[in-house]
Amino acid sequence: MPIVKFLDKIVPVMKLARNGMKLRQILAVRAITVCMESFC
Repeated sequence: MPIVKFLDKIVPVMKLARNGMKLRQILAVRAITVCMESFC
């Protein structure tokens, strides 16, 4: 039973981590495009 509770705690954290990675990638791409547009 403790293992199930442990997994229940880990799964949401993993999902949040994945969403965080996606957000970081999107922000990075947008920041690069804005810099390229402003400098070019």
